[in-house]
Amino acid sequence: MVNVNETSRRTVLAGTASGIATAVGARSAVGRRDATDVFAQSAAADDVESFVDAEIDRLLEAHAVPGATVAVVLGDDIVLAKGYGEANRETGTAVSGEETLFRIGSVSKPFVWTAVMQLAETGAVDLETDVTEYLESVSVPSFDDGTDDPITLAHLATHTAGFDEQLRGLFLDSPEAVRPLEVALEETMPERVRPPGDLISYSNHGTALAAQVVADVTGQPFEAYVEERIFEPLGMDRSTFVQPVPDDRADDVAQGYVHSFGTYQPLSIDWIDVAPAGSMVSTAAEMGEFVRAQLGTVDEPAVFPGDARDRLHEQWFTHHEELDGFAFGFIEDTWGDHRLVRHDGATATFHSELVLAPEDDFGVFVSFNGDGGGPARVEFIDAFLEAFLPADESDPLEPEGTPAHAEALEGTYRAVRVDRTTEARPVTTVQAPTVDVTVAADGTLYTETGGQTSEWVELEPLVFRAADGDDRLAFRLEDDDRASHCFQGIQAFERQPPLEQTPIQAVLIAASLLVMLSAVVGWPAHALWERFRPGATGGGRGADPGWRQWPPASGNSALEGRGPLLARLTAGAAVGAVFAFLAGTAALLLFVYPGTLFSMLPLPYRLLFVLPLLGLVATLVTVAFTVLAWRDGYWGRASRFHYTLVTAALLIGYGLLAYWNQLQLPP
Repeated sequence: MVNVNETSRRTVLAGTASGIATAVGARSAVGRRDATDVFAQSAAADDVESFVDAEIDRLLEAHAVPGATVAVVLGDDIVLAKGYGEANRETGTAVSGEETLFRIGSVSKPFVWTAVMQLAETGAVDLETDVTEYLESVSVPSFDDGTDDPITLAHLATHTAGFDEQLRGLFLDSPEAVRPLEVALEETMPERVRPPGDLISYSNHGTALAAQVVADVTGQPFEAYVEERIFEPLGMDRSTFVQPVPDDRADDVAQGYVHSFGTYQPLSIDWIDVAPAGSMVSTAAEMGEFVRAQLGTVDEPAVFPGDARDRLHEQWFTHHEELDGFAFGFIEDTWGDHRLVRHDGATATFHSELVLAPEDDFGVFVSFNGDGGGPARVEFIDAFLEAFLPADESDPLEPEGTPAHAEALEGTYRAVRVDRTTEARPVTTVQAPTVDVTVAADGTLYTETGGQTSEWVELEPLVFRAADGDDRLAFRLEDDDRASHCFQGIQAFERQPPLEQTPIQAVLIAASLLVMLSAVVGWPAHALWERFRPGATGGGRGADPGWRQWPPASGNSALEGRGPLLARLTAGAAVGAVFAFLAGTAALLLFVYPGTLFSMLPLPYRLLFVLPLLGLVATLVTVAFTVLAWRDGYWGRASRFHYTLVTAALLIGYGLLAYWNQLQLPP
């Protein structure tokens, strides 16, 4: 799988792209270079193994990762398939490039798209046909935007189907929890939040849905189809999507580790409910065979009938013609004058990447079995490409004036890949990268993300190039000439709603919680002071005795006497529900891996959502008590103002809970 906020490999600003989203069909491939000529440009061309040995050893130590496995393909030769470090620290088992199975996460997805393209080339499916015509056991949510545009396999392959981000059905804590694919999809299928073909928003469920199409069309489980039509022809006898891994190779699966406080902790939560999105295990040697087949240096008509291989690698969608986009399930990337197609993947503890340079007959695969493997993967691929696929540096650019629509471009943008419909909305939104865009007086456009700043120079209206590189950035304008989206690579960023901007959220949350806290602490403290302070007489109406004033001395209201006590008890219950819910959620996040917490929704987490619903009822009653407090003169004027302030804080607090989807019972 790919992390909720996985960013671009080579740029500070993770994946952003352009103005008008267009499906461009298939962009023709560049003619192939001689792979040997490409490698000959590097002084280390004859020493791939020595380079990889030194680089992997450095990265394992620098990022505290136990082991790694690497495959390098040049032309029709697997020039390296080798393991490094330990597959299992407890047993001392070393990683073997031939035997050790690594969990490759979302690098599983290219196998799904290869299977889909096989069916397309043999006429079993049409890539532009509504997928519901092929699905027999899974329904697809409707999306009422007035167009009724169907989702196609092409949309699924380019992650433009319009699905909401969905954490349910991903990581599980045991293989016994894995359900049949059609069941997992039917119960966890995300809502559609935008029309198909509009924006790229990476979707694990979209890929799994395509795998279900393969199963329904062929009449056999997806993992069985892949074994028969891809693994067997390529000699990938050890690779599998099956969970748990079959007994005859289960002992060869590398253990994943988390490094914390100087120690390695084994972590076994890598089972995937929507399995085709990321459950595959493989070895370096067998991934090398897959790379050879993808490059086309070895004829494999059983795996790539007709034009399947070329169609897989052609561009199928981009946010703008100046930007990289999606091939058929592969991510496009530009490295100097080299065009790459790649896919990375991550589970809780494994980090992998597959990079192909089809026009250069060159490919590399790497996987690490530790949580530090994320940065290690990025560093290795960059270092390897710099060494063996050299790219000319671009000439620096200087702005020639103020960009068109400069004021309309400025603002804060947030990645569109967030959960908008379930209880995981706060987590995915907080993790989503944001981009702050400003334009300087000299015409330079600045982006800031993750504390790092990049400079961009306008190439044409709404399209920019990095001042010191080849990366591209582009924008989409709304009808009112205000930029609604910014794009880089495959990532789309939308203008962040004001309510979600950090300063506004911080003020609202902090203010409401502080006022609520003043109630649950202040009211009991004030009552105790009134009860035990020197000279206390108990007081009457207007003496503000806090929790007392019961039974009533006189009056017609049934609540006149006990009203002040009930008012504060009700408000206190509403406040308590908020703090209990937040404390319970925090405790679960501390002791349960977030991936499984939001995927499996354990019973204690589900029960927590009863608290804010009860608290909402108490808040509405508190509003009524606020009216009564002013009508009937509860307490002194200052206390009534404070009670009104607490009521306002509760309305803000529960409003925020509703906005972040916390006022709903999970299914």
